Amino acid sequence: MASFEDNAVEINSVCFETLVSKQVLTVPKKNYVQKLQYLFQVLLQSEENTFPITSLQMGIRVTNNTDNTLRFRLASDLLYPEIVSQDGEILVEGGSFSYTQSEESSYPSLIPKANVTFFLEAQTFWLLGNKLGISIPTSNYGGWKLKPLKAGVYQFRFTYYNSQTEVKIDELSSKDTKNLEGIWTGEAKTPFIELHLVQN
Repeated sequence: MASFEDNAVEINSVCFETLVSKQVLTVPKKNYVQKLQYLFQVLLQSEENTFPITSLQMGIRVTNNTDNTLRFRLASDLLYPEIVSQDGEILVEGGSFSYTQSEESSYPSLIPKANVTFFLEAQTFWLLGNKLGISIPTSNYGGWKLKPLKAGVYQFRFTYYNSQTEVKIDELSSKDTKNLEGIWTGEAKTPFIELHLVQN
């Protein structure tokens, strides 16, 4: 069963909440150097180059409201971002990512009522044509691109999905492996939160 409260969703007594360090993202005007770089890329007719603006943190908080201790896998390849414009258009480009080697620290154990927060270091950037974007990194240099954006109000959320019920972890001090069990599985789509892009 799922229940909703503000920007959090509770799935079978486990609460998932999308967090962003800034809900109002102020985009400054391009300085002289940035304008020259922009013109240079236009002359090259390159569509892939981006111009970083500012960084922000985007992630989730997981709270265990069950009566049992549970483990949660926290990794960038389990978070799927979604951003929706005012006219309902979904503006997400699927980034490349790959499954990373598991470590026990990636599976924190939460006792009842405990919570854990997991953040990714995202970045806003300029695109050609005075459009904007948000880059969210994943493992092994992959990432999601939320684009093209412009000044305005957007709805943003993460979907968390994990299907692994147990995993083998390599012991750092030996060649042995150990099984981790009691891992939460399922899908959680958090309610949307507002992101404001404001240009100076």
